[in-house]
Parts: sequence; C-alpha cells; structure tokens
Amino acid sequence: IHQYSSYDCIFPEYTLSTEAGHPVQVEELLNVYQHIVQDNTYEHIVFIADSAGAYLTGALLMRLKALQLLPAYSCLFFFTLV
Repeated sequence: IHQYSSYDCIFPEYTLSTEAGHPVQVEELLNVYQHIVQDNTYEHIVFIADSAGAYLTGALLMRLKALQLLPAYSCLFFFTLV
C-alpha cells in the first residue's frame, strides 16, 4: 500500500491465542496504538482487518472507547462468519 500511496502502513504482530489468552492481544495492540498517536504526526489513522484480526480490531475499538481514547473518525473492519 505504501508503495502506491503516501500512506504509512503498520502491520502489528501480536501474541497468538495459543501462546496467551485474551486480553493480552488487545493490550498489545493498545500499546501500538498509543505509541502511534504519541508521535502526533498522523492526522488520520485507519484500521483495516479481516478474520480474527477484525474481531481483535473490534475489541481494540471497544477498549479505546472504554478509556475515552476513541478517535473522532470512523473505523471499518471486516470479518468472515463461517
């Protein structure tokens, strides 16, 4: 994506559920998010995810809302119901 646009892309890695249970992954992504916004260099942040990552993104957004850190822009995430 970065190659074809002016957007910076971050692909955070998180602990698999087989290695540690919930909410470890949400806390890891929360730390990544806080590190990104701490720089204050980004006007917009977009979350894109699918499958298990979409569920994790939803959990992160709920955590951000609970902490009153939810950004004032829309977020879109996809997941597959099997």
